[in-house]
Order: sequence, then C-alpha cells, then structure tokens
Amino acid sequence: MTTPEPKLTKAEETEVKRVARALLAKLHELVDGIDWLRGQETRGAVWSEIRQRMNELPQEPYPDAL
Repeated sequence: MTTPEPKLTKAEETEVKRVARALLAKLHELVDGIDWLRGQETRGAVWSEIRQRMNELPQEPYPDAL
C-alpha cells in the first residue's frame, strides 16, 4: 500500500490483521455466490466493502488521504 512500509506497533499490527481477516471473510461471502449476469453489481459490492474496511485501519500509519 505504501512505500516505504510504515513501522507498526504490535497493537497496530494486530488491528491491521483483524481488518484484513474481516475483509477476506466478507469478500468470500460476496464472491461465493457469484451470479455472472450481475458481474458489475458484484464488483461494486467488493469495491464498497474494501473502502469500508480501509477506513477501519489505524490512522497513524494509514491516514484517510492514503
């Protein structure tokens, strides 16, 4: 995401991993029942979920502008 990679504390690293796991679980839910006729709708749902989960990242190494 960023170069160079931010230095994370153990608490921030744990939070980032929690957010990543939650995002992965949600993406599996969204993609498991793909209806290929509604592909664009599925892509929109995936992008929306990614944006929402990115907002849950710790603010110090990952500011909103990033």
